[in-house]
Amino acid sequence: MLCCLLMCVRAQPTVSLQVLQQVPIGTATDVQVDMLGNLYLLGSAGQVKKLGPSGDSLAVFGQAARSGALFSMDLSNPLRPLLFYKNYAQVLVLDRNLAPQFTLDLRRVGMQQPLAAAISFDNKVWVFDGLTGSIKKLDEKGSALLETPDLRLALNAALKPIRIFDQDKWLYLYDPELGLYQFDYFGNFKRKIPVQEWTDVLVAGNHVYGIKNGLLQRYSFATLLQEQPILPDVLKGCKVKLVPGKLLAFKDGMLSVYRAEY
Repeated sequence: MLCCLLMCVRAQPTVSLQVLQQVPIGTATDVQVDMLGNLYLLGSAGQVKKLGPSGDSLAVFGQAARSGALFSMDLSNPLRPLLFYKNYAQVLVLDRNLAPQFTLDLRRVGMQQPLAAAISFDNKVWVFDGLTGSIKKLDEKGSALLETPDLRLALNAALKPIRIFDQDKWLYLYDPELGLYQFDYFGNFKRKIPVQEWTDVLVAGNHVYGIKNGLLQRYSFATLLQEQPILPDVLKGCKVKLVPGKLLAFKDGMLSVYRAEY
């Protein structure tokens, strides 16, 4: 009986890390990385600075003060970074040199309460409209190319997502109180993933990853189980962010970028 019990205990997985680079980031309040390895540092005044994979400065965007505090930045397309200023209901799409390409004043196109925005796979803009409870896909002029019905009624849920993202031919909405919702590109609901109160939610293969209370979380689509992979001691005291295939850790003005096997 004891042997059976020992065999049934599942070992807690451990995250494997390999240092890729270490870069001083000064007083930056947040850091993100795109799929090409470029780093984006957010300053306290809203300035965005782009660094190359080796840490060399590539571009600076400094017009953020006009639009208030930056709520989110979508780097899923490195050639079209998207900045979302929730309080001003504005979306700004840049080029790879952080030069503005176009701005959407969402209130002017009838969206008084946008809650989340992201770039789409075909370089359009996804927005969740908190007033109508719908996902909308907009072109550069703000014209709606697609609009779902009120998802609050369809899903019987008071959706207030803080993030929308387009990944691997699926569209996701994340509401930290309710979980992660998956849709196809026509706005048809596929499933709800029960991951609440996570930050840095990341979908990779058959898993969803995130951070909760400083601990790494992993949810499996295959088993429907949730685990807490062990982070190495070197990350203690660091602010950790998850990105596809990498892990960012920063502390005391220094950023470490790791290749991560979750």
